[in-house]
Amino acid sequence: MTNTLINKELYLKDFIFNLKSASTGKYSVHESYRDNYTNGFLININAPQDVNNALKDIYYATDRGLVISYKDFNNKIISVRKSLMLKNFPHLELKDLSKEERTKIDVGSAKQVLKDLFINESTKLIYSPELTLDKLEAESLDLRIKYVPEEFKVVFYESEDKEKEQIVNDYLKFSDIVKPLTENALRSYNLDQVELTIITINNYFGNLATNAQENNDILAFYNSKIEELNNFVQEIKDRQNELEIELNKKVSEIIVNSDFKSIKSTINLIEDEFSKDYKVYNDPKSKSIKDLAVNQLKNVGKVVVLVSLQDWIENNFISADHLLKENLTLELENLLKQKREHEEAKRNIEEQKLLEIIIDNGNEIYQKFIELVSKKDLFNKLFTLIIKKDFEKINSLIDNSDDYSSFIILLSNNLSVENAEKLWKNLFESLSSKITSRKFPYNSINSNFIKNIYFDLINQSATNEIMDEVFSNIKGNVLLNIENSLLAKILVKLSQFDFNIENLLKKLVPDKLLKLIKTDSIKNNDYVKSHIIRVLAKWLQGLDSNSNEFKDILLNYPEQAIYNLKNIQVEQLSLEDVSEILEKLKDNADIIKYFILRVGKEKFDQTIKFKLKKMTMDEPDNFENHYNLGLSHFKAENFDDAIDEFKKSIGINPESHIAHYTLGYIYDRKKNYDLAISEYKKAINLKYGYIDAYYHLGLIYLNQKDYYLATQQFKKIIKIDPENYDAVVNLGIAFDELKEFTQAKSEYEKAILINPKKSEAYVNLAIMIANQGNIEEAIEIYLKALEFDGKSSILNYNLGLLYHQQKNYTFATAHYKTSLKFDSKNSQTYNNLGLVYFSKIKVSKAMDLWRTSIEIDNNIDAYNNLGWGYYIEGELDKAIETYKEAQKIAPTFSTLYLNLGTVYYK
Repeated sequence: MTNTLINKELYLKDFIFNLKSASTGKYSVHESYRDNYTNGFLININAPQDVNNALKDIYYATDRGLVISYKDFNNKIISVRKSLMLKNFPHLELKDLSKEERTKIDVGSAKQVLKDLFINESTKLIYSPELTLDKLEAESLDLRIKYVPEEFKVVFYESEDKEKEQIVNDYLKFSDIVKPLTENALRSYNLDQVELTIITINNYFGNLATNAQENNDILAFYNSKIEELNNFVQEIKDRQNELEIELNKKVSEIIVNSDFKSIKSTINLIEDEFSKDYKVYNDPKSKSIKDLAVNQLKNVGKVVVLVSLQDWIENNFISADHLLKENLTLELENLLKQKREHEEAKRNIEEQKLLEIIIDNGNEIYQKFIELVSKKDLFNKLFTLIIKKDFEKINSLIDNSDDYSSFIILLSNNLSVENAEKLWKNLFESLSSKITSRKFPYNSINSNFIKNIYFDLINQSATNEIMDEVFSNIKGNVLLNIENSLLAKILVKLSQFDFNIENLLKKLVPDKLLKLIKTDSIKNNDYVKSHIIRVLAKWLQGLDSNSNEFKDILLNYPEQAIYNLKNIQVEQLSLEDVSEILEKLKDNADIIKYFILRVGKEKFDQTIKFKLKKMTMDEPDNFENHYNLGLSHFKAENFDDAIDEFKKSIGINPESHIAHYTLGYIYDRKKNYDLAISEYKKAINLKYGYIDAYYHLGLIYLNQKDYYLATQQFKKIIKIDPENYDAVVNLGIAFDELKEFTQAKSEYEKAILINPKKSEAYVNLAIMIANQGNIEEAIEIYLKALEFDGKSSILNYNLGLLYHQQKNYTFATAHYKTSLKFDSKNSQTYNNLGLVYFSKIKVSKAMDLWRTSIEIDNNIDAYNNLGWGYYIEGELDKAIETYKEAQKIAPTFSTLYLNLGTVYYK
């Protein structure tokens, strides 16, 4: 038996959110996290509000089963970007490129990494500090990590050899196949499908390799699913047996009692009950059992007209008329006519005999009732004769009979509705204590109308103990036939003592519950109503999401219902349904957040858009509707649709500065800078001192290298808000590009005073000072910045570079190593550190570092240096091989040819 290989399975369904595509072609974790947090998607999982703080615990999770941290993703971007730089601009740094060239490099590196890692618009993000800890632990234990998208889980497993890894892959593949098969089978309530599923799973298991079949993880999973399905098979078979016994009993009662007039109503009842029994409705054998019973009843009805004359009774006439009148042959019609005439003659004689009965003779009356059971009109005439003289005679007959309940049932089942109503009205007043006893056989009453009268009597007269006994054991089909308003009153009374209301409600189908909750009695009783809603909510998972009952429950009671929805049901909700649910939940923020998490950001955004579109159609001249719809399109990055809506909103209200600004921002994102500038200026004209418009206008001028106009925008911001750090830094950049270094330095220093803990101003100032040849002053600036941000890889790298230029190899080495500590994938740092060791005549160590740099991103400088290292070491063949390999990567890098020529000459 193979030991367990799965170290841990971390389920992350509630910690996954959607990745947002940025217009650059990258997929921005920053924007996605910020938007998801702002919209409430991450609130319930205690995500930090600060984006940078959250990034360390965010992972890309792709459909290929790949999990990569945000940090590792960025390192790959940097690595590929450096490779592209060496290939396309071997003698330049990124900062030396034009805006267009830099954009080309950035987009190219991003697209390459996205392609390599299978990251696209369908990729999910995981926010999970627990995953971070587990991943660190997994690395220390030499465990592998795999994302299983179908189950939203991350699996940690042993990776000692390929055989064990194959077993893990077999387990994941097997579970991916078996879980949906099992869920579909359990949802189907179809015995054939369940048994076929068991066979299918057994086949899949049998096709696994022997070592996989013997693995503890796979075997435990397989056994649990087979046991679950076998239990379900037994449940269906038990229900089939119950159904067969129940229907055979109905058919037998009609045949034994010759109750042929009940044939059609019984057929209707069977069909109705069957359609409401969700556990058997989809099962072919159960349908066959039902069809057999219905056909038996229909055949009984057809035989009725062929019964011999001496056996003919009143019920036969009723049943024959009801079932066969339109289909009788002429011969059968004549036979039926003869039988009617004969029966009518007999009845006339019997009616005369009724008048001769001695009313005071109880035994004679009781026996006569029994004789007339098959002749309802005579039965009712006898009853009328008795009560016309004295109703107490009936009471006395019932009271003195050996089995009073059987006598009441006899009368109830054979009297006309009018007479039965008179009987029970009398029973209310005179014999209620007998009828409301625990053992009164109300199930023997055939008429639902009489049963309702009985339950009304119980509700009015029975003790709490008897109420408990009756309604704890009542069957669901009886409950369904109790009139809604009466059942509501019964529930209210039951709620007044210690009775399990919910167990009783579980016997009712959703349609009945939905009608109950609308009755006056329930409307005013919060206790009963809350129990009905809870049961309705539990019904949801078993209902078709397109059924009326499903829609009624979800839309009328969303606060309870949404917690019981299955994922597939959430996916099938229409945008209109989601919109209506959100509207009904508008006063409950916590539940709205949960519901939005279940629906997902994409569908939520579509719903908002749907609602806004509807609002704009209803009120086409409403500014806010068009503006909000435009924002919805903008968030989904449907820029052209957003532009149309913002133009419409401006058409309605040309004085809206925010509409002009937002329209400008969209043009800005689309790189249509002329239109963006125009809209930003309109926003500024409408709202003097509009900082956001000034700022983005300034950024456009910076990108277009119109540095003078850029300074004007940032100066306007600073005049309004002197402490605006971003505006001050950008003003410094504009002066720097204009070569007005004194003013640039002044602005950078102001920015440092505003926020000494942010590094942009330090870096820009230090680079400017270093370019002017003031290396010592630049070093001082970097050292000052490190006091606030000692973990910055870029600060340490730049500082190492300056010490390197000064040939201060000790300090250069220290800062290069510190930089690598916080960014271990920066190939240029390895390359430069190699140069330091080379300068210190540690050629072997230097060559190791250059090899590492090449492994990261084919750094062409590292290739060139490694080739020269081989040359110095006298390994000329390896030097030639290295330079030739480098030429494939950077064929225009002239230094390679010079060095290769030197080696050939040697």
